[in-house]
Amino acid sequence: MTSLAQQESFLQPQSSAPVPLGASRKKIDDVAGSIALRGGYTPGSDLKSWVKDHLHGSVETSSAESDTRYGYLTVPGKRDKTGTESKLDITLSPFTGEFDDRFTIAHELGHYFLHCIAQGRDGLTVHREGNDRAETEANWFAEGFLMPKENFVEAWNELGGSIPALIHRFKVAADVISLRHKTLIDFDPLNHGFRYPGKWA
Repeated sequence: MTSLAQQESFLQPQSSAPVPLGASRKKIDDVAGSIALRGGYTPGSDLKSWVKDHLHGSVETSSAESDTRYGYLTVPGKRDKTGTESKLDITLSPFTGEFDDRFTIAHELGHYFLHCIAQGRDGLTVHREGNDRAETEANWFAEGFLMPKENFVEAWNELGGSIPALIHRFKVAADVISLRHKTLIDFDPLNHGFRYPGKWA
């Protein structure tokens, strides 16, 4: 016989926390790059505008009085003055810079595509903190979205592996550039396509 507690728990709404997709890093990387390129995102371009124009979402920064240290995602988003509901709202910390914010937006897009759309969920609320599998998957997505493989290898060779030039091209931090280089070599050690080592010049 089902207990009252069990009946009550069954009636609770579905948790809005992300559930890991369980796909490989390579698969998530490929999906992220495909979404970026097919969605018309140009690496290094304005990501906030892309979220608004292509996903009908919003990206805002929380007030300086808040204690928000990390960004977070809400699906669906809030309604505007006309009553139109945003598909997703991404909120950024007021204490971070442009490059961190861009990675955070891409990270939250990872949650949106991997842990909401791909799983057929109607709602999701994610705070960017912790290091569980879902957070790791969102990081993998962010890397692949901001720097799709073909674009990154082409830019690396064009710029001679210059880290400062690649930072300028992709608008991400130096450690993210270095991580991307390593990731793509790990994916295919013999045929990664890079012709130069990284350099600070």
